[in-house]
Amino acid sequence: ACFREAFSQGLIPHDEFWIDVTSFRNYTVHTYKETLAEKVYAGLPKALEYFQKLLDILKKEKEERD
Repeated sequence: ACFREAFSQGLIPHDEFWIDVTSFRNYTVHTYKETLAEKVYAGLPKALEYFQKLLDILKKEKEERD
């Protein structure tokens, strides 16, 4: 729900990777399969990049309000 709201507010672009990030979280709750853990691990660098961009957007929004 938070990603849908971020899309609707224009904070993040509509990008399927955000949906993948949600799936990564859901997978890791009870991940006991090594191949699934490796898939999530492989996606972490890209997830970090996306979250850093989101952080920059949020900081800019805050600065504009202050």
